[in-house]
Amino acid sequence: MNNVFSSRDHERLQEAFNAQRNGMTDNARHIYEELLKKYPDSIRLVNALATVYLDQGRLKEALIWFEKAVRLEPSYVPALYNLARVKQILQETSEAKRIYERITSLQPDFGPAWNNLGLILRDEGKVTQAFQAMQKASELMPGYPEALNNLGVLLDALGRIDEAEATFKKAIGLQAEYVSAHFNLACLYHRAEKFDDAEKELKWVLSRKPDDPAALYLFQTLGKMPSPDRAPAEYVSTTFDDCAVNFEKQLAALAYQTPEMLFSFVRPHLRNDMAIMDLGCGTGLGAEYYREFASILCGMDCSAKMLKLAERKGVYDRLFQQDILAEWTTDYLFDCIYSSDCLVYFGDLKPVFSVVSKNLSPNGIFAFSVEILKKDKEEGEDFILRASGRFAHRPDYVHSCLRDTGLSMVNQKECELRKEAGRPVDGLLVIAKRNPEPD
Repeated sequence: MNNVFSSRDHERLQEAFNAQRNGMTDNARHIYEELLKKYPDSIRLVNALATVYLDQGRLKEALIWFEKAVRLEPSYVPALYNLARVKQILQETSEAKRIYERITSLQPDFGPAWNNLGLILRDEGKVTQAFQAMQKASELMPGYPEALNNLGVLLDALGRIDEAEATFKKAIGLQAEYVSAHFNLACLYHRAEKFDDAEKELKWVLSRKPDDPAALYLFQTLGKMPSPDRAPAEYVSTTFDDCAVNFEKQLAALAYQTPEMLFSFVRPHLRNDMAIMDLGCGTGLGAEYYREFASILCGMDCSAKMLKLAERKGVYDRLFQQDILAEWTTDYLFDCIYSSDCLVYFGDLKPVFSVVSKNLSPNGIFAFSVEILKKDKEEGEDFILRASGRFAHRPDYVHSCLRDTGLSMVNQKECELRKEAGRPVDGLLVIAKRNPEPD
């Protein structure tokens, strides 16, 4: 393996490095390719060419060249790290994780590998191990704000709120314009009901990213501007992607029993061989109750990570990742559509009910839950957006939306859906049916 360059070729190599740093990736690529004709086994050149392809978003080419670099020198950490990065981008996380673990064994003081390993462990729900990896990364790279921001997220997940707040602030101290750290700090304040502090941080984020859907929606929950008709699909998918692995554990702590209550309520209306849709299915909580009545059981959600967990349960026949207001790609009408704790992300219910009505068979059943407003609160409002990020509706508004979309009320029942900050959340379970087509 010949890595000794002539003086002229060394100058050309530096020229390529400078071009790549300045964003002139095609120029850099041409020089690397020219030099590789003379030095085909140069690990440095092979890795450099691969990084150009990575910079250009040409992941397949990057993968080929990083793999070649690792074949040339299996212990070459820069190539191993870049190979793992590509694997991570391509969602080949098991392989990426294996490579990062190898790097931390070969070179324990290589902070970026600990940082990325921590991200993978966090997505796997291994919060304690992820924290240990991210803590190592921040110790090795004390001036790296991204590692501190990631560490803050994990401290928050572990309930170490004061430490998380201090860590986000430290990241911001290193990089004042770090939008992600400001937003995570805003979310921390929001969950802690420190709404004045949350408002300050959200205003800062929106001053830099005025169209950020998550920041705008959280700001709207504070009542500082008119509420939207629904939570943005991007906000919902990102929120549930982030909490997917620990979702069911978090709900258990809230005494959440909506799926069980809704099933018990709709059970007398179920029969064998029904086509059933779980709308906003999440991880599939409660789906097993409906399985025995279904000739086909489908689930629909906008969160890819939630659907991945639902698929592992092996209960559903088909799963659909999409916004429920988008055109459904199912091939049939459903005899029963049920939805537990999904409609709370919609204020205006008519578009949702219209889509449901369109996809129900005649006399098909629609069972769902909503959070409700009490008659003595928020007079005159059909629905409000609460600080929780969920909408609450008036029962009479729910009824009118059903009537306007070709659905008829069958039964309803008020109940306690769950606890929130130790306080009960009042809800309504509803069973409706699609009106038959007029003769």
